[in-house]
Amino acid sequence: MSDRRNTTLIGLLTGVSFFTLPSLATAQDTGFSISDGTRLIAGDARLAELAQVQVARTPADLHVTVDGLGVSPRLDLEVVAANDQRVVLQSRINYPAWVVRGEVRLLDQATGRLISTAAIASNASIALDLPAGDLAAVYRVYDSAGRFDETAPIALDRVHAAPEEQGIDAAARRRIPVSGGAVTVSGTGLAPGAVVETLGETLRADSAGAFVLQRILPPGDHAVPVQVAGQGVLTQPIVTIPKAEWFTVGIVDLTFGETLKGFDKGATFTNGRLAYYTKGKTAGGWLITSSADTGETEIRDLLRDFDRKDPQGVLSRLDPDMAYPVYGDDSTLENDAPTNGKFYLRAEQDGSKLVWGNFKGELTGAEYLRNERTLYGLQGVYRSPAQTSGGEARLAATLYAAQPDNLPGREFFLGTGGSVYFLKRQDISIGSETLTIERRDPVTGRVIEQRRLVAGRDYRINYIQGVVTLSAPLSGFGSGGVVQPEAGSTPETRLAAQYEYTPTAGEVDGYAYGGRVETWLTDQLRLGVTGMVDQTDIADQTGMGADLHYDFGKNSFVELEAAKTRGPGFGSSSSDDGGLIVSTDPSVSGTGQGYRFKTSVDLADLGLTAKGSASAYAERRSAGFSTLDYQTTADETLWGLALDAKVSDRVGYKLA
Repeated sequence: MSDRRNTTLIGLLTGVSFFTLPSLATAQDTGFSISDGTRLIAGDARLAELAQVQVARTPADLHVTVDGLGVSPRLDLEVVAANDQRVVLQSRINYPAWVVRGEVRLLDQATGRLISTAAIASNASIALDLPAGDLAAVYRVYDSAGRFDETAPIALDRVHAAPEEQGIDAAARRRIPVSGGAVTVSGTGLAPGAVVETLGETLRADSAGAFVLQRILPPGDHAVPVQVAGQGVLTQPIVTIPKAEWFTVGIVDLTFGETLKGFDKGATFTNGRLAYYTKGKTAGGWLITSSADTGETEIRDLLRDFDRKDPQGVLSRLDPDMAYPVYGDDSTLENDAPTNGKFYLRAEQDGSKLVWGNFKGELTGAEYLRNERTLYGLQGVYRSPAQTSGGEARLAATLYAAQPDNLPGREFFLGTGGSVYFLKRQDISIGSETLTIERRDPVTGRVIEQRRLVAGRDYRINYIQGVVTLSAPLSGFGSGGVVQPEAGSTPETRLAAQYEYTPTAGEVDGYAYGGRVETWLTDQLRLGVTGMVDQTDIADQTGMGADLHYDFGKNSFVELEAAKTRGPGFGSSSSDDGGLIVSTDPSVSGTGQGYRFKTSVDLADLGLTAKGSASAYAERRSAGFSTLDYQTTADETLWGLALDAKVSDRVGYKLA
């Protein structure tokens, strides 16, 4: 053994933060005091006594705080009450300053056809009479330029109201550029149910006499009056939200030492560590987040292998709600720079971004070729400022290149009528899951409908044990549950789970790269091209395809897609009992092609008085065609026609 004598020459920790304290000192009593409310810790005792008198005179404890870097736009729609004939909906949005109007759009769950729209104000409620059918609602908000954000479709068959500032964001499309600062107004010590007016809105204190409201405001000076009914204006501070703001913290640690005993007696060594975290927004509207940590190593190796993966252990994948560390207060842990390496960078503006670190694949738009994996590497996303009348970017492109350290899992669960489903794998990477409700033809296996679930609202997941708990039961056939099948049909309703898991032995050695480019040539015609490559020790696959989408009416469209795959892919698993008994569907090797045609025509777009739609599809897939949804073992040709028309309140026609 050898003894080492270490001398730390430099240990530097720097941090920057800004805060404002109300002035409690009189003209002759200047200075400061720090107390815990009962005893003086440091500073002027007379000032502490004055503060206690001020608190005693004010029954309510009100706070107005500003976080310029904590801007997280949230958009949600909640079902407050519902029955077969009527539903009460509540809008939730924390950036109403950018919104000029909002609307609730009722859609047919089976076809996605727009049934009706109704105007709704920001953070207001609305009661709607429901027409017959299985419906979903989408909340859409517009800015002054006509750009809009909207939520994913929300089922109307169950109540899922949440507290005012729970922080759920259900946005599925985001095109409104939001920048500024988050202003949070909170208070305690009010009478239960007291009416509070602030930031142009009215809310009530809860049963404990507390309230909280957060809104995003643009840069500049803003007055934030807080008024409690019957008590007058209690405070009206002026807050300033800067156009540019930065927060930076860093550490430099250098250690020099000498070996005192052993074979290497007299030898010297130098170790060190460099680390930083910075987040800021520029005057031009870019939000920059970056971090780096070399770890403790020899000085000559500090900057080597800067892009090398260094995944953390199983503790980083613990659900904080299941096994939380104790901080001694109400602190929470949030990883704002997720990376499996030593360096992280994210630069984003108005939907475009550049990321080095952990990211989730965003190849969507084509039905056959998609990417939902969580990867480590480089990702670039571009969304042009120009947009169509439907809110789509005229030109959109997504490219990525990564070196995965996990393997993908793909599983399908037939609805059991219950809420709990067990994944085949455990030790799931946090945030890597994509859960979707699918309705499939039980004979052909063709996907009829898909709806992506929202974490926290639609489901919870235990990452260590691999257990998914839905917020409502899922029925495999018939009505009820998260998604209801069409009346008169018996398609299978399944839960599709895509996730990343850590292999129990060995390492993943390979690369994944791909991209998608799509452009709207007109407001009705979109062309897209997709390509992706996955290389691992288990399976190598290449996929490429092109697709066309044309809208020839308000609710009428036609789609064409051609795709080709080479290689076995990763296969999938399925279960009919919630995951207790699992069947493995092996991947299909070889090369295959897939072709798809689909059209849907709203009868109203044809000038007919009857309500309803007509649709048709045709698909051909050759043996060896392998995607997330299909493992084709033999040549398949599928086609079908459907008609759903209602001539009057008492007469209707259905053909399928």
